[in-house]
Amino acid sequence: MQRPFHHRDHTGAFLFDLDGTLVDSEKHTLETVERVLVAHGVQSPDLALDHVAGRTWASIAEVLRQRHHLDIPVTSLATELASHWSQRIQEGVAALPGAVAFVRAVAATTPVALVTGSEPDDVDHILEQIGLDEVLPREVRICAGTYRRGKPDPEPFLLAARRLGVDI
Repeated sequence: MQRPFHHRDHTGAFLFDLDGTLVDSEKHTLETVERVLVAHGVQSPDLALDHVAGRTWASIAEVLRQRHHLDIPVTSLATELASHWSQRIQEGVAALPGAVAFVRAVAATTPVALVTGSEPDDVDHILEQIGLDEVLPREVRICAGTYRRGKPDPEPFLLAARRLGVDI
């Protein structure tokens, strides 16, 4: 008979994403992108989640600017997107079923960190809303602005591992 899997036997740490993993916020991201594009004259924007999921607003803005031939600086577009999204999540973001309990259970025995493309202030707000702000303290929140190359580049994940003291 095979022994049950115990994550402590095989894992030095758990790194969690936020949007679409712990919270149901991807719909807010798509809504934000659509509203900003429409405000810039793009009718019926063709949006795909893979163009925005897990990415910083700066990288999303660059893709949107090129794809829709927008005559606006990337930094301005990124600021506009981030501002709209921050306002939207202030209304509330729901944790995905089982996510909070799972993070708490894992954190009881294993170091945990958060790796996200979201801005630090938004992450603080969301984690407070769902009750994980103490489980995932600021020093283990790898957010936009704490790394140069975002996901899927390994940089933010390696930074999280280093902060947790995990051998890489």
